[in-house]
Amino acid sequence: MTRFALFLSSYVPLFLMLALRFTEAWLVLGCIALAILGAALGAWILYPSRDRSSGTITVETVSDAGDQATTYLVSYLLPFFAVEQPSIREVAAYAVFLLVVGLVYTRSDMRQVNPFLYLLGRRVTKVVTTEKREVYAVSRRRVLRGDLQGAEITSGLFLVADGSGGTDG
Repeated sequence: MTRFALFLSSYVPLFLMLALRFTEAWLVLGCIALAILGAALGAWILYPSRDRSSGTITVETVSDAGDQATTYLVSYLLPFFAVEQPSIREVAAYAVFLLVVGLVYTRSDMRQVNPFLYLLGRRVTKVVTTEKREVYAVSRRRVLRGDLQGAEITSGLFLVADGSGGTDG
């Protein structure tokens, strides 16, 4: 569920651009609904329920996804190729495109690239802990080696507490 939440939230800006681009009411409403769902899932990631247990992880290595950002942002060209009143076949093609991008996104390190979280002042960084676990850390600041305090939202996704050590200030 978390990978899907990251994926859908990453496309909130794209869905809003498509809503502005389309003229068919059902497409505009569909894009707005997807944007709202993506934003809600993004909020679920950033503001988990209080009953999540907090803890500390020790970061051994940090991997940034800067090189993947350009590749990912190519998918944001879609609205500029979209026609205002697409046929059902064109809508189906967009849906297949979104499905393929979703599969690639959820099964690769592209989960680190998330424009919606960037807009909210967060970043996703892949880290390897001293226990050799790969974890995606969601934080306000750049993650560095050392101890990070926060909560593991789901297996492999760690929400870093504000002011936690292991980030630059």
